[in-house]
Amino acid sequence: MTSIHTEFINIMDHIEKLTCQSYVTKTIGKPPVPVFFVRVLHLMLRSLGVSEKRIHVFCVSTTLLQMGLVTHDRVSLAEQLSPEEMRERQLMVLSGDYYSSLFYHLLSKHQEIEGIHCLAKATSLINEIKMTHRAEQCKGKPLDLQALKRIQSISSGLLTALADFFHVGQESENNWKKIIPGLMLFDELRHCSDSFNPGDTSSSEWIRETWAEMGHALMNIEQQDIKRKLSEMLNTQFLWLSELSLVKES
Repeated sequence: MTSIHTEFINIMDHIEKLTCQSYVTKTIGKPPVPVFFVRVLHLMLRSLGVSEKRIHVFCVSTTLLQMGLVTHDRVSLAEQLSPEEMRERQLMVLSGDYYSSLFYHLLSKHQEIEGIHCLAKATSLINEIKMTHRAEQCKGKPLDLQALKRIQSISSGLLTALADFFHVGQESENNWKKIIPGLMLFDELRHCSDSFNPGDTSSSEWIRETWAEMGHALMNIEQQDIKRKLSEMLNTQFLWLSELSLVKES
């Protein structure tokens, strides 16, 4: 089996190739590839015993879908726009649609119809949660426990759907469904750390519980190379969370 590093590089190269459109890059900038997202998905699929070919197909296609969702989030909702800004908004929408269409194309090309259904359903749920989250934000509500849970669902929705899709065995044994939500939430919050301040006790306690659940599930991952890489990810997040006095070494 190809090494984790080599397989990951091949996946990233394919994503970069598919998203490299000169006019789009010139107008709205080079689309950022969610490297952390790809790493987590890649490790999960390897851990679940998915074939190399399917790992590649699902990593590339699911990342493109995620990029489409994120690109649509960047679309300006302003009513008054200059012609240049209007053109940029239109191109942003089309770019998001383009990434999403590549997701369908790749999975259908490889006859992964059930995979399309799985991710389409997850996308629908993510969009519903996003609408609720934005409505609450418009009311000026603080980042409370419910908001954190919505962010967690949005950031981890596609990955947890695939954790279910590829898991074989009892639901209680699905360690990745316990690892992914926390990993993706903390990565999301880490990138907006300047504005993140869990002021209420319930949010802080929930974060500690989520962290503990991740750690326990990690111990059940059998593959040592994957467990080691996951531990490195958690160590990075631990340093950030400990600075906020949200977790402590145990």
